[in-house]
Amino acid sequence: MVRCYGLILCLCGLLIWSAMPRRAAAAASFPPPAAPEAVTLYPAGARVVVRQSLPVLHGGIQISLPPGTLADSVALNIEGRSVRGLSLTPIGAADSSEIKQLRVAFESARQTLRQLEGELAAVQSRQALWTKSETRFTLAADVERMDQLMAEKLPALHAAEQQITDKLPPARAEYQRLEDAMEEAGALDTEALLLSAQLSPADAGTVRATLTYSLRRCGWRPVYRLEARPGNERDAGIGVKGSVRLVQEAEIRQGSGQDWNNVRLTLAMGDIGSGLLPLSNKPWRIQPRSSAASKPPPPSRMMQAEVMSAPLQAAANDAISVREQAVYTAWDLGLRDLPPGRPTRLMLAEEDWPAAFTRLIRPALDSRAYLRAKVALPEPRALPMGTAVYVVEGETVGSAPFSLTGSEADLFFGADPRVSAKMTLDVRQSGRKGFVDRRQTRAWSWTIEVKNAHRQAVTVRLEDAQPQAGDADIAIETSSSPTPQIEDQLYIWKLELPAGGSQTLTHRVSVSAPQDMDLQEGR
Repeated sequence: MVRCYGLILCLCGLLIWSAMPRRAAAAASFPPPAAPEAVTLYPAGARVVVRQSLPVLHGGIQISLPPGTLADSVALNIEGRSVRGLSLTPIGAADSSEIKQLRVAFESARQTLRQLEGELAAVQSRQALWTKSETRFTLAADVERMDQLMAEKLPALHAAEQQITDKLPPARAEYQRLEDAMEEAGALDTEALLLSAQLSPADAGTVRATLTYSLRRCGWRPVYRLEARPGNERDAGIGVKGSVRLVQEAEIRQGSGQDWNNVRLTLAMGDIGSGLLPLSNKPWRIQPRSSAASKPPPPSRMMQAEVMSAPLQAAANDAISVREQAVYTAWDLGLRDLPPGRPTRLMLAEEDWPAAFTRLIRPALDSRAYLRAKVALPEPRALPMGTAVYVVEGETVGSAPFSLTGSEADLFFGADPRVSAKMTLDVRQSGRKGFVDRRQTRAWSWTIEVKNAHRQAVTVRLEDAQPQAGDADIAIETSSSPTPQIEDQLYIWKLELPAGGSQTLTHRVSVSAPQDMDLQEGR
């Protein structure tokens, strides 16, 4: 039985060994994929266009495709001939020179890490041999001999263990770095595709082929920088006239395993095939809650199509052009070189937006004042969702998601520690009034003190929610000094605070409702 099992292992090893050269030969017998002529990058994927001249052999042609090609996305067109049949066969991927170097470095880092881990395991096993041995001694001489050997062996073993553990963290970090680089460059995909096509007519010669296919491990995302530049000119009741500088970049990743040299590059919003169909209208039924038919149908899992419009304009001296397609916006970046691997950033646009700056305080929620830039653009924009870095006077104050649709936006640049508001509850009362129509009452009174510790005047906008009656029998009365504006169910006070100055406001709200009403105050 043992001999049979060993024979099986030998045969399996022989089969694996004999298959390895054939796989390498399969990869080497075909030319590497042709360099793309044009690439359209989507947020999650790429559409590649390749044009090349190919010899017709045995009535057909063969073309290598890079790892990560989506088989159902391949389309082929041959000038002057028709394609009678098309098949795709997995083959070994042919590495570019950069991928070969990366693979050698990765394998070296893996061997180094394995060797260190093996050495550590060996040292720890030897330590256990000396410290956890269950051997029992009956003679004192044996005990003394064992004690002497442990004194000689253990210090060296502990020193060796420490040396190895010191080397392990950088070895693991280097292994992880190279593994991430391999994944980003597409080097972990070792299987490519071979496209074979039969042509009609099948005459020998050379044909001009146009091949398009989609790739995974590629894509891009927008990255923004928003820099607040408050000015010195003041508009009474509006704020300080200034500007916000917008810098829009594209962070591009391509893991095709190929060098994209002199490629006509286009960025597009909206992934291929996403949101093809709109949501379906659902019946509107109004009926008693006890009816079983009143349960809403399960929500549709279909994604709604996104329509991108109003492209971002590039600078006049920029080679980038922007096209508004029927369902997405495209940025034509011209001819570019993009190596595989870590993400690359490309500039899309840089421009200044006029803005009015104020400090916004909502004292019922937070005592801090937030620097707000109200931007009004001459025409609507549609900037896709991305990550933005917010900067004030050259200092980064944070990062957050950012997008813009339309011509107006409120941009916030964090809290201003030199402007604050303290809202103090002076009165909170409840009671009853009336003899025939008895009613319950509530009353609140606040004092709001706003302070400016800057050496220059600031414009402050205070906001508080306007109480809303949820029943016709609820009566609400308010009084404030100074009198606020009312917009969108908000009380709004616009204050001009001098340098080092302050202002105090009073705000009172009273409510009455029927005695038997279960009144929820809401605050």
